[in-house]
Amino acid sequence: AALRVNVVAPLALFQAFLPHLRRGEGRVLHLGTSVAFHPQRGTAVYGVTKMAFHRLYEQLNAEQVGVPVASLSPGMVDTEGVRDHVGKARSLG
Repeated sequence: AALRVNVVAPLALFQAFLPHLRRGEGRVLHLGTSVAFHPQRGTAVYGVTKMAFHRLYEQLNAEQVGVPVASLSPGMVDTEGVRDHVGKARSLG
Protein backbone atom coordinates (compact mmCIF):
# COMPACT_ATOMS: atom_id res chain seq x y z
CA ALA A 1 0.00 0.00 0.00
CA ALA A 2 2.81 2.44 0.83
CA LEU A 3 4.35 2.11 -2.63
CA ARG A 4 0.98 2.86 -4.26
CA VAL A 5 0.41 5.91 -2.04
CA ASN A 6 3.95 7.34 -2.05
CA VAL A 7 5.10 6.56 -5.62
CA VAL A 8 2.47 5.19 -8.00
CA ALA A 9 -0.29 7.70 -7.19
CA PRO A 10 1.97 10.80 -7.39
CA LEU A 11 3.31 9.61 -10.75
CA ALA A 12 -0.22 9.00 -12.04
CA LEU A 13 -1.27 12.48 -10.91
CA PHE A 14 1.78 14.02 -12.54
CA GLN A 15 1.02 12.22 -15.81
CA ALA A 16 -2.63 13.27 -15.69
CA PHE A 17 -1.77 16.94 -15.15
CA LEU A 18 1.25 17.03 -17.49
CA PRO A 19 -0.60 18.56 -20.47
CA HIS A 20 -1.81 21.43 -18.27
CA LEU A 21 1.58 21.84 -16.65
CA ARG A 22 3.29 22.05 -20.02
CA ARG A 23 0.97 24.92 -20.96
CA GLY A 24 2.35 26.81 -17.98
CA GLU A 25 -0.67 26.15 -15.80
CA GLY A 26 1.24 25.22 -12.67
CA ARG A 27 4.28 23.71 -11.08
CA VAL A 28 5.12 20.55 -9.20
CA LEU A 29 6.25 20.76 -5.58
CA HIS A 30 7.50 17.50 -4.13
CA LEU A 31 7.07 17.41 -0.35
CA GLY A 32 9.69 15.09 1.03
CA THR A 33 10.75 13.77 4.38
CA SER A 34 14.08 13.44 6.12
CA VAL A 35 13.25 9.77 6.80
CA ALA A 36 14.12 9.13 3.14
CA PHE A 37 17.71 10.20 3.81
CA HIS A 38 18.13 9.37 7.50
CA PRO A 39 16.89 5.86 8.30
CA GLN A 40 15.19 5.39 11.64
CA ARG A 41 14.00 2.26 13.36
CA GLY A 42 10.45 1.35 12.48
CA THR A 43 10.33 3.39 9.25
CA ALA A 44 11.67 0.92 6.66
CA VAL A 45 8.68 0.77 4.31
CA TYR A 46 7.83 4.46 4.67
CA GLY A 47 11.44 5.57 4.26
CA VAL A 48 12.14 3.39 1.24
CA THR A 49 8.98 4.50 -0.56
CA LYS A 50 9.68 8.16 0.21
CA MET A 51 13.21 7.76 -1.17
CA ALA A 52 11.67 6.23 -4.33
CA PHE A 53 9.32 9.24 -4.49
CA HIS A 54 12.29 11.61 -4.21
CA ARG A 55 14.16 9.71 -6.91
CA LEU A 56 11.12 9.84 -9.19
CA TYR A 57 11.13 13.63 -9.12
CA GLU A 58 14.91 13.79 -9.57
CA GLN A 59 14.42 11.67 -12.68
CA LEU A 60 11.64 13.91 -13.99
CA ASN A 61 14.04 16.87 -13.69
CA ALA A 62 16.79 14.91 -15.45
CA GLU A 63 14.42 13.99 -18.26
CA GLN A 64 13.60 17.69 -18.71
CA VAL A 65 9.89 17.13 -19.05
CA GLY A 66 9.35 20.85 -19.51
CA VAL A 67 7.71 21.43 -16.14
CA PRO A 68 9.17 23.18 -13.10
CA VAL A 69 9.67 20.54 -10.41
CA ALA A 70 10.92 21.51 -6.95
CA SER A 71 11.47 19.59 -3.76
CA LEU A 72 10.91 20.69 -0.17
CA SER A 73 11.46 18.84 3.09
CA PRO A 74 9.71 20.86 5.81
CA GLY A 75 11.18 18.88 8.71
CA MET A 76 9.28 17.27 11.53
CA VAL A 77 5.64 18.29 11.72
CA ASP A 78 3.76 17.56 14.92
CA THR A 79 1.02 15.18 13.85
CA GLU A 80 -0.68 12.21 15.45
CA GLY A 81 1.23 9.90 13.10
CA VAL A 82 4.58 11.39 14.10
CA ARG A 83 3.73 11.14 17.80
CA ASP A 84 2.73 7.50 17.28
CA HIS A 85 5.97 6.77 15.44
CA VAL A 86 8.08 8.43 18.12
CA GLY A 87 6.33 6.42 20.80
CA LYS A 88 6.91 3.16 18.93
CA ALA A 89 10.55 4.02 18.24
CA ARG A 90 11.14 4.73 21.93
CA SER A 91 9.62 1.39 22.85
CA LEU A 92 12.14 -0.35 20.58
CA GLY A 93 14.94 1.01 22.71
